[in-house]
Amino acid sequence: MNKNECNLIINKVKSLYPNIKLNETILAIWIKELQRADYELTDKKLEAYYRDNRYAPHLKDFIAIKEFNYAQLQYQEIQRDIEYNKKHSDPVKRQKVRAMFNQLKESLEND
Repeated sequence: MNKNECNLIINKVKSLYPNIKLNETILAIWIKELQRADYELTDKKLEAYYRDNRYAPHLKDFIAIKEFNYAQLQYQEIQRDIEYNKKHSDPVKRQKVRAMFNQLKESLEND
């Protein structure tokens, strides 16, 4: 999330909960943490919190950090390489990619 999106979230919190006390220290921490978060997911989670709670939230109540599965991203990249190699027919590279693919597939299945 960029700083503009962080400010949108903070302003939304201030609008929804006008009595919330956010000093400079708290705002600095919120901005730092919100920059690691996903804007759309955080916004939806904040709205859901507002529907269910009348008390001002803590950051942990609505922040949503998107986690990445790097093994899954690598798996998808290998799949793209396999498709590319099928079209361009490079047997040596295809064999290397297939070996990496099988190794990663076994790793994902064991998790």
